[in-house]
Amino acid sequence: MNIHQERTGSKFEPVASDANNLDGLNIHCGIVDELHAHKTRDVWEVLETATGARLQSLIFAITTAGFNREGICYEQRDYAIKVLKNFDNPDPLSIKDDSYFALIYTLDEGDDPFDEANWPKANPGLGICKRWDDMRRLAKKAKEQVAARVGFFTKHLNIWVQGEKAWMDMSRWEKCRDTWDDSTTASWSMWLGVDLSNKIDISAAVKVWLAPNGDVYVRSRFWIPEGRLEACTKQQAELYRKWNQAGYLEFTDGDVIDHAVIKEETIEWARGESLNEFAYDPWSATQFALSVAAEGIPIVEVPQTVKNLSEAMKEVEAKIYAGRFHHDGNPVMTWMMSNVTVKPDKNENIFPNKATPENKIDGPVAMFIAMSRLLVNGGGEVDFLSTIDPDEDLLLL
Repeated sequence: MNIHQERTGSKFEPVASDANNLDGLNIHCGIVDELHAHKTRDVWEVLETATGARLQSLIFAITTAGFNREGICYEQRDYAIKVLKNFDNPDPLSIKDDSYFALIYTLDEGDDPFDEANWPKANPGLGICKRWDDMRRLAKKAKEQVAARVGFFTKHLNIWVQGEKAWMDMSRWEKCRDTWDDSTTASWSMWLGVDLSNKIDISAAVKVWLAPNGDVYVRSRFWIPEGRLEACTKQQAELYRKWNQAGYLEFTDGDVIDHAVIKEETIEWARGESLNEFAYDPWSATQFALSVAAEGIPIVEVPQTVKNLSEAMKEVEAKIYAGRFHHDGNPVMTWMMSNVTVKPDKNENIFPNKATPENKIDGPVAMFIAMSRLLVNGGGEVDFLSTIDPDEDLLLL
């Protein structure tokens, strides 16, 4: 589909984002939207080459800031700044390029991004095509929620940021520490999330209750093969032993985790609860799932995807910031929460990541798995499609 004029053979049309399908172009003008989202410089280079036969060609990009400081967008930004700074520099060695025009609306270095007086620098149309009240709403959210800060800085202030940021404000998490008797939550709807290790790492199980007033309560348990401590750093092994002695991290015999042990202990842990669903990540867990289903327990697969976990993470964060989240203070879970990093995509979806392999996040992932199911059928009956019949094939949701 395009806009065209038959008499001159001219046309205006969208083109593929795959540079391999763009060879042979002969263009007067190329428009690139959101250049920061381009993972490679290939499309930009193809468009530049495609203007070679034109006397007055033009390529221009419209973009906000982003994360990738190694990409084509930041490269163009860096070049643009050099051109602007050297516009009237008499030094013959300075960069001068009369064919290159750049206009960058952003904050100055050292500006407070939450000071309203600075916002017009990045938003010349503020109050006209962008509302002040909307900017204030976004700023308030970004100030309170770490995950929202990246989007506010890049999309609304044109500030470049690092790729991944710590997700949780741990001072907020600490404020949610609470104690309660198991009899209090026994009648509340509960979802159990499990993230099994690949036999040699930490496995996690997390209970998530929905209280009658809408608050969320969370308890967690963790297991690791004791033999694996020899492969850990001295500091990590000491920390694991400390948690084990305090009852927060359970050791299993040998060098590999026994999924049968976790299954038995988890089922016993959930006994007497109003269990809605036993939710788990299906990675390397088929036999585990079948054995749980054989016990007559409603079990559902929740693959670790953005679709399944993004809204769950946002809901957990919202509950924490609203003071409607309660956790049991397990230090293993607290450590893992501090390890969670996020890098929102262009649609502001988030997904739990970790900066290094040593920064475990199994507990938070198990919690997000359970929360994702709470959001699907919170407080209601279990969707029959989400259960597993041990005599049937597994159903992937």
